[in-house]
Amino acid sequence: MAMYAKAAGQVEPTAAEMAELKAVEAATRSNLAICFVKLGDGPKALEQCGQVLAKDPAHGKALFTKGRALLLVKDLDGAKEALAAAAAVSPDDPAIKKELAQLPKLEAKARAKEKATWQKAMSKF
Repeated sequence: MAMYAKAAGQVEPTAAEMAELKAVEAATRSNLAICFVKLGDGPKALEQCGQVLAKDPAHGKALFTKGRALLLVKDLDGAKEALAAAAAVSPDDPAIKKELAQLPKLEAKARAKEKATWQKAMSKF
């Protein structure tokens, strides 16, 4: 057994094996981020997306999921940027188009909420 343990530490993976390991890690982290989005945990989803995007800034699935996670944490500008980057990578993806189409409505809602907050604050003077 010691002989196998020693050998396991001495064999370096080939370039093809490393590429496959990186692809599996990116897919796993992207899928985990999607799970966090579905659970409504934007910060954890963003953490996973960040790890994928640090190694592959053009990873379409991670960019899309990052955009959805940013919507969860109410960062509309960041979501718009991430979704636009995802659309640049995958211009024909209907899910990305759907999320981008919802942004103007969300932005209008956020502006209305901010306006109401300021009106309420200013009415006290």
